[in-house]
Amino acid sequence: GLDWIAGSVNGTMDLIDLDGTRYNVGTTEYEDLLDGTASLWAGQHNLEYFGENEYMMFDNHYDDDTGSFFGPTRLLVVEVDEDEMTATLTWEYTLGYDSDIFGDNDRLPTGNMLGCAFNTDESDDDDESMFTAEIFEVVRGGAYDKTQAFSMKVWGSGSWRSYSVERLYDAPIISETSCSDGTLSFVAYNNFKLSNDYTGGIKVTASNDAYEATIYDQGVTFSAHWRSTDVSIDVGSSCDAGCTITLSNAVGDEATEDFTCSS
Repeated sequence: GLDWIAGSVNGTMDLIDLDGTRYNVGTTEYEDLLDGTASLWAGQHNLEYFGENEYMMFDNHYDDDTGSFFGPTRLLVVEVDEDEMTATLTWEYTLGYDSDIFGDNDRLPTGNMLGCAFNTDESDDDDESMFTAEIFEVVRGGAYDKTQAFSMKVWGSGSWRSYSVERLYDAPIISETSCSDGTLSFVAYNNFKLSNDYTGGIKVTASNDAYEATIYDQGVTFSAHWRSTDVSIDVGSSCDAGCTITLSNAVGDEATEDFTCSS
């Protein structure tokens, strides 16, 4: 059955805006949000759950009935608390132009946000501000919060539009590797996004000119929604002269990284 609704006149969750203002279901303040839509977002696209109670969406902020915008088009992150029955806006990135249709907002393994948008003010002019569509990555959090990591813009006659965009990597990701006092630690990600846990394998080998030895060879479960999988392995003194991590997934994609363990 239906557990909850966040936003709208049928909503069952209180809404909390970025500035902390709370709009309780059933109150006049709630019902008057966005000219009676009873929501903090409107005309949104590609709502997707990314684990840890976070939902990402592309908030067009558009009223299809009037053909006008309630506010700036933006990437939006909403945290849902099913116990407290609240939906809290925790992060936004405003595009700087209006987009009345389509758009995407996905969380990457880095924590950055990958988005795409159609520019309502499209033009075949080569003016920087008059591009037709854009694919971009935005930093979320830290010193460079809301800074674009990259942007690809499209100009041209006609309507160039992108509804959704996805990122794939050539191989699984090994990051934050460290090894000291016989303990190897790193963070693992699969190379493509899934909404479920996914199987893979980890192999640690030591080698020199004379031999190669397998120190560790076990399965691993990649976390759903591209969340981190923390790995800790006891390698003893076997990697004091250097070892190699091989991280694989169920379809045979592999990544390797060399490391040396310090005492």
